[in-house]
Amino acid sequence: MTIEIREASVSDSRCVLEMKRKLDGQTRFMMFEPDERSMDVEAMKAEIAQLRAADNSVLLLAFARGTGVPVGFVEVTGGSFRRNRHVGSLVIGICAAHTGMGIGTALLGACGDWARAHGLGRLELTVMVHNDRAIRLYEKSGFVVEGRRVAALMVDGVAVDEYVMGRVL
Repeated sequence: MTIEIREASVSDSRCVLEMKRKLDGQTRFMMFEPDERSMDVEAMKAEIAQLRAADNSVLLLAFARGTGVPVGFVEVTGGSFRRNRHVGSLVIGICAAHTGMGIGTALLGACGDWARAHGLGRLELTVMVHNDRAIRLYEKSGFVVEGRRVAALMVDGVAVDEYVMGRVL
């Protein structure tokens, strides 16, 4: 499968929201639980516009070429202050039917390229400690475990630890 990666535009708001809602129901590794995301298309438009207006934030989408439907994303939110503007916190998600196809690797590569081109010097993320597949992807992409957040999340009533991972560009 050929993948196209590009920056999201406001006109992508509906399909981005649909993809994120789909991901919420497909995996227990995303932050939102199924049906918890209350955002509507107008709110997604505002979020994408805000990301586009910031010089240190971006939403990159992965499309199966020719479909016009995103199958994955990486969102980078840059720091708001002079002391952390060079840091981007990222979230990544890939629809279940498209995992294992190199999309995560491609998204993280594009994310790193974008970050360097926009003056970011560090990317960081959190990941549940039992999400072995994601941890392998992040390590392959240059991220290292920098710490552990104990009982950071409650998933199905169970406390779950997270790793904090970072990559200096």
